[in-house]
Amino acid sequence: MALTPAICPNCKGILEVNPEQDAANCTYCGTPFIIDKAIHQYNINNITIVNGKKQNDIINDGLAQIDLNKYSDAHGTFKSYTKNYPRDWRGWFGLAVADYALD
Repeated sequence: MALTPAICPNCKGILEVNPEQDAANCTYCGTPFIIDKAIHQYNINNITIVNGKKQNDIINDGLAQIDLNKYSDAHGTFKSYTKNYPRDWRGWFGLAVADYALD
């Protein structure tokens, strides 16, 4: 079982959690929390860099491609993003917008 970093919503302590579970209690303050949300908050606070780009920059690139009507490019950007960050709704939203425009 691989553990994933997360943040306690109460004390902001860094935790190691089992992503296959739904909920847990903070080992520091005892606060119960939803694991998916705690992992997501950790990822937002600790922006990951892929191929030299921050997550927010990748999202912004995809949105710019949509604004420029480059829907095929946006589709590729968001498809790759959702593969790397399946829990980040922004990637799925961008992919849906790009796919809708391509139809």
